Amino acid sequence: MNENPENYTFEDYRDDFLAATLKQLHLTKEQEHDIDFDAKNNGVVVAFLSNDHDNSITLPLGDEFENDVPAKDVAVGFAAQIKQQLLK
Repeated sequence: MNENPENYTFEDYRDDFLAATLKQLHLTKEQEHDIDFDAKNNGVVVAFLSNDHDNSITLPLGDEFENDVPAKDVAVGFAAQIKQQLLK
């Protein structure tokens, strides 16, 4: 974990964010390998099939991590957006 909270990046929060998002989506730990989070251009790419970035959702990251919002709180919002995308 980055020692200066003002300089946290997505990578610092990756594990917490993944765990919180899996919980929000009601996925099992075994399904974790099907989801890939990758911070790119101020967004998070979420791929639901291993190595299939054609089946992915890009969610805006915004300033949540810079503003010291807990990863679990950010994940709640992202999980809601992911669910909406999956229902399309």
